[in-house]
Amino acid sequence: ATRVVVDLLIFAALACIAAVMGVLWWRHALYNSQQLTDQYKEFAAHLEAQHQLLNAINDAIAEEICVTGPDRRVIYANTAFANRARRASAACVGEPVNGLLPDGLALRFADWDAAVMRGVPMAPAEIEDAAGGRWLLVSKVPFQGAGAGGVVTVARDVTDDHNARERQRRTMEATIRVLSTSVAAADPYLANHAERLRTVALGIADELACDADTSETLATTASVSQIGKIFLPRDLIRKETRLTTEQRRTLEQHIGLALSALDGIPFELPVPQTLALMHERLDGSGYPHGRAGAEIPLPGRILAVADVFAARTEPRAYRNAVPAADVIDILRKHPEKYDAGVVAALERFIVKTEPSPAEA
Repeated sequence: ATRVVVDLLIFAALACIAAVMGVLWWRHALYNSQQLTDQYKEFAAHLEAQHQLLNAINDAIAEEICVTGPDRRVIYANTAFANRARRASAACVGEPVNGLLPDGLALRFADWDAAVMRGVPMAPAEIEDAAGGRWLLVSKVPFQGAGAGGVVTVARDVTDDHNARERQRRTMEATIRVLSTSVAAADPYLANHAERLRTVALGIADELACDADTSETLATTASVSQIGKIFLPRDLIRKETRLTTEQRRTLEQHIGLALSALDGIPFELPVPQTLALMHERLDGSGYPHGRAGAEIPLPGRILAVADVFAARTEPRAYRNAVPAADVIDILRKHPEKYDAGVVAALERFIVKTEPSPAEA
């Protein structure tokens, strides 16, 4: 009986201890839960403050910002975008973005959004918003939220910059026309050579799939390539016999004279730099600086080949025109001077555009 009583006392003691421990654990858990709840509240308040700050910043800037989901419905629109759509920001949310854009922009944006969603990187692009009478610089990047993909679009009004560039471009073109007219007045051959050089250089560029900026650089450089020669003695330019060493040195000054004449013209592309490379050769034997190899980028290599071809295939008072095939053969035999890939592109262009002697 005594043993039973002892066992009961031990059991009761253990039960009391367990009860006390349970109460302590409950109070500790309650305390931790309350502490965790307070932390969550503090974190939520912090996030809300950050969200409000971000919205305030986005609403204060002039750029139009829009976030669309995979269905191209608006998830977020800042004030600038909403004002352009003539709605409140909240009223834009959930709407198809095409319905908030002018027709011209809607079509372009749809194509760009599809490409971005496929993972195609998009460089910022300048496009005309004809309906709004403005030019926009548009950037688009992928957005991942709530497990679904979307697109963030940022559009900035660059109308003033665009118009300023257009005025500058028109001024530059007018200046080049005046210079080209001066060349034609001084020597019609020089003007014809510049036009022929332009045609051949652009043909080579097309065969090499050059970008638009490279082609425009080549076209403009060719147009002004003969300007320096109008400052040289007329009898030197028109001389019908081989030049002496001293006369050749004088003739080679035309590049420096051209660069001086072009100084101050606000070219957007590297026209003066390309002109300075037109008479350089891969082996360093050219002028004015003896550039060689990698020092001569592709536009300079194209103009070097095109200039020789245009000059040799044009008749002069003291010689007939050299057949195109013969000039190409000469160029091909000197890979140390002329880029072999450019010469091959020239040949492809000539085959496409100029009849062979048998067809002529």
